[in-house]
Amino acid sequence: YAFPLLCKYNMKAVLSVVGQYADDATGSKDHNPLYSYASWQEIKELSDSGVFEIGNHTYDMHKISGVRFGCAKIRGENEYTYNETLTADVMKLQNRFQDELHYAPGIFTFPFGKESPEAFPALKNMGFHVLFTCREKVNRIGKSQEDLYTLGRYNRPHGISTDRFFRNFEKQLNP
Repeated sequence: YAFPLLCKYNMKAVLSVVGQYADDATGSKDHNPLYSYASWQEIKELSDSGVFEIGNHTYDMHKISGVRFGCAKIRGENEYTYNETLTADVMKLQNRFQDELHYAPGIFTFPFGKESPEAFPALKNMGFHVLFTCREKVNRIGKSQEDLYTLGRYNRPHGISTDRFFRNFEKQLNP
């Protein structure tokens, strides 16, 4: 739904891809726009359009159940193990991007905004130059590259109407 509107109004967007979801969608014949995910072919088309910039949203860490919540560090996990786990997952998706799109994105989006201080230097070392958190804020970008490592975004949680979401958003812009 967004693609034609973005084209019509000459706007751009970032599509943050969860690798496992893209792999599953590619192998599925069920593509209902109300609940399905983009296949690798669709992601390639969006990327090639120049309207969407593609971002890494982890290969398989977009989960709220189990031991780990998003890509946050597990309580008691040592820094080495955390960095190894995060790097393996994120680089798995970077390699899939290389295979499917012939480039690896420089944008990373934290799943559920769950971040750990150790993630920032690890992601920078992996070559990411833009990191999206879930801090709900208006982004003000100055001359420092560091401004791009803590960009906010507004998530619309399940069960929140569009009207309510935008009312909350407006309250933040005009306190």
